[in-house]
Amino acid sequence: LEEYYKKVSINQLLISFVLFMIIWINIDALYHYMPNGQIYEKGKYVVLFIGLAKIVDAATSLNAIIMSYSKYYYYSISFVILLAFITVINNMTFIPIWGINGSAFATFLSILLYNLVMIGFVRIKYKIQPFSMKTIWAILISLASIGVIYILPSTGNYIVTSAYKTSIALIIFLVLVIKSNISEDLNSVFINILKVRSME
Repeated sequence: LEEYYKKVSINQLLISFVLFMIIWINIDALYHYMPNGQIYEKGKYVVLFIGLAKIVDAATSLNAIIMSYSKYYYYSISFVILLAFITVINNMTFIPIWGINGSAFATFLSILLYNLVMIGFVRIKYKIQPFSMKTIWAILISLASIGVIYILPSTGNYIVTSAYKTSIALIIFLVLVIKSNISEDLNSVFINILKVRSME
């Protein structure tokens, strides 16, 4: 169970970050070409915080499943109530400060705290947890990949800039993930793709 727990966590962490990275790199271009984009652009950090919340949720998603199929399933209701309580408190705290961005940050913080509590509970009851050194490497690789876009120059054209920055970030991400072998499943998928292409 622990081996599966860790595998699902690292795989979903990497996949969710790729999706988030693609969205975040292209968000300025999206707002630029969107009708009334200057209005929606004010919610840019809503996308950031909700994206981070989804990454946290993806990396820890097996918590709820383990709980639901265990003899401690009845604790799930308590944790959902806790999540609702934390969400209300966080919204009351951060919305007056940051408005809509505060609501998004409150959501991120609530999901983070909720999942930390769930991880702690599973760790206490089953002596397992989803993280390892591979998780740290995955986070560092992800940060490095997206960090590159901030040092790459802009071309002056939103579409061209988005396309080349996305391509470079994805190449760096994939190369580092494959070379470090932090996900055997993703490496196997990549190897199979290469085999199919070599046979064409």
